[in-house]
Amino acid sequence: MSDELLYLYAIADAAASGAIVAARLTGIDGGRVAPVVEGRLLGATSVVPASEYDEAPLNEHLQDLDWLAPRAAAHQDVNGRLLEITGGIVPRAYWGERYWVRPASYGLPWAARGTRWLRVGPDAILIRQYDGSVRIS
Repeated sequence: MSDELLYLYAIADAAASGAIVAARLTGIDGGRVAPVVEGRLLGATSVVPASEYDEAPLNEHLQDLDWLAPRAAAHQDVNGRLLEITGGIVPRAYWGERYWVRPASYGLPWAARGTRWLRVGPDAILIRQYDGSVRIS
């Protein structure tokens, strides 16, 4: 297991990469928000400790409102700023079942267990549900 993970706040247009860097946003647990660009899209991310955000510890922490509340507030603050900077984002809340793509309908490979294809405009994004990592195709 790696000591660090990338926490994904939202997906936006890759053209906003420079503006996100220039904004010097601070995310969850004080991590610097940075874009990970792939093609026409980017993922706005920050580094978080695996000891807190890997699947098992995160599932435990989600039951602890004292742990969760400041992180949820930081997440919302980052997404609010990302919306101002980029003009449009796909927050994690939109990764629900109603946005999933049937891979065969779009000529995509089947998603591995724990991942889902999400449709964002003309692009399909493969999201790993447990840690927020994303592959853009």
